Amino acid sequence: MSKAAKIISIILVTMLVCAWNVAAEPKPTVDVKRGSAKIDGQIDDIWQYVDEMKLDRLNVGEKTDSIVYAKMMWDDEHLYILMEAVDNTKHNTDGLFSQEDCFEVYIDLDNKKTDSYSELNQFRFLYDILTPFENGMRFLDNISDDAVQYIEIAGSDIPTGYIMEAKISSKIGFDFALKENMEIGIDFGYDDNTEGDEVRTGQLTWNSDGSADVANVPAAMGTIRLVGEEALPPPPPEVEEVVPEAPPAEEAPAPAPEAPAPAPAPAPAAPVTGDAFTAFLAMSLVLPAVFFALSKKKKAAK
Repeated sequence: MSKAAKIISIILVTMLVCAWNVAAEPKPTVDVKRGSAKIDGQIDDIWQYVDEMKLDRLNVGEKTDSIVYAKMMWDDEHLYILMEAVDNTKHNTDGLFSQEDCFEVYIDLDNKKTDSYSELNQFRFLYDILTPFENGMRFLDNISDDAVQYIEIAGSDIPTGYIMEAKISSKIGFDFALKENMEIGIDFGYDDNTEGDEVRTGQLTWNSDGSADVANVPAAMGTIRLVGEEALPPPPPEVEEVVPEAPPAEEAPAPAPEAPAPAPAPAPAAPVTGDAFTAFLAMSLVLPAVFFALSKKKKAAK
């Protein structure tokens, strides 16, 4: 290989190594709603109203086909966690929990994001459903043995994979209380053993991407925010009442012209009564005598 080719090869390898170690952007802060659930390894209905945090990053080893998510709620005294894994290659060993199918939870209550688990209120715990030991948990880093009393945990081995639920009391923290708008460092891991040997195939995480192993570096955690919104079903959509439009009013027909009033009929002639006949007869007898007298007088005058 020529000297120029060697130099180019070294540059390319260096670029690949640098690219591999560049941390991915942190996941956006997740708002955690108020609510509570029974810790029995069964998924209560309330969880369907909580946002899902998918473990879609690779922290250690090789990517596997498992699909894993986490959800959280809170009340005045507890944090609630649900994790579910869809895993079609279930395996466990007699070795370390973290090398078999296992859930891991990382918590930084004060959200200090330090480079090591050197502060109070930073801890993690593991839960192995297939080979539970001491309540299935193993505690590491800044947490005492008696802290188990502040964590209630349960899980289920289901046909499609595993379920884990946990309720963490605020008493586990030092000088700590849960309150609205508080931000907490958090991450979730799923150790997936696909071969059935003593070494896990890989670890899926929510925020950590392997550039800094969240098992050793709290700064690799993501962030949640406790909000006042309740984990409730969404209100039904408002249905706008549609009032049908009235049909246009029909124009009333013009009134017909009034017909002229008929002329009054002439009154019928009064019938001739008996008194009138007598008077007529008398006049018919007198008038000739009057005319005769007048005629005689005119002749005498001549």
